[in-house]
Amino acid sequence: GRWDEALELADQLLARHRDLDQAYEGVSLTARKALILACRGAVAEAVALKDRFLPRGRDIGDPQVTSNVLPIAAFIEQAGGAPDAALALVEELERATRDGPACYRADPLPLVARICRAADQPELAERFLAGADAPAARYRHCLATAHAVLAETKGDHESQCGNLERHGMSGDRRCADPAHEVSGQREHARVHGVDHEISE
Repeated sequence: GRWDEALELADQLLARHRDLDQAYEGVSLTARKALILACRGAVAEAVALKDRFLPRGRDIGDPQVTSNVLPIAAFIEQAGGAPDAALALVEELERATRDGPACYRADPLPLVARICRAADQPELAERFLAGADAPAARYRHCLATAHAVLAETKGDHESQCGNLERHGMSGDRRCADPAHEVSGQREHARVHGVDHEISE
């Protein structure tokens, strides 16, 4: 499907522009490729890519890069059975984005919330909510997903539904990130006990 196309395109771009590998774009592209692989169960391949993109992302140090690579690296660590390493990366991300623009805290929230829920550390994800209230639609979808995950952790399904509807299921959708929008829709459907296919 489309994820196969995404992997193929990433390989083509990195092969064609080898200088990208160490640049902002290449680091973020490699991280996204690793995330797709980890989600598909190819954890060993994702770990190998993580060992390439994470050190370079830290060296660059720009929030637009670190806010991308750190949560993906954390997800890969968790997928590989290293929850402590995953939480350490989430802690690093929280410190790195604490004083920056709200978008850099909002964007990684869907991954962060799920990592923290799996590790039974929801309070760590809650710390990200401070300063994460970015106005753009794609970030509202991120907030919707995070609030839903955290509410579910506490068994508060009414709050979960309300947050999804308030943050992610209404308002201007023109700038929404499709991946985050689908994520929010899935949380909404699951909470309401609706089993239907969501178009990606």
